[in-house]
Amino acid sequence: MMLNPNLWKLLKKISKKPNKNIWYIGDTDLDLKFTKNMKCFSIFLENKILNKSKLKVKPDLIIKNLSNLKDFI
Repeated sequence: MMLNPNLWKLLKKISKKPNKNIWYIGDTDLDLKFTKNMKCFSIFLENKILNKSKLKVKPDLIIKNLSNLKDFI
């Protein structure tokens, strides 16, 4: 995963303390691992390749599609 270097620096500064006000939506284990390392609120978007039963990292929230996200905002 390639992040803008400035965004990476910002996230490192933010991640010094848990910040559940930052939500990160991903659809891979790598996304979830990154989110946990950054101490953000992790949201897993289920897909045809990877579903919740195959996850190695437990997300804070699992959604089936982005339209379900409005129920949690």
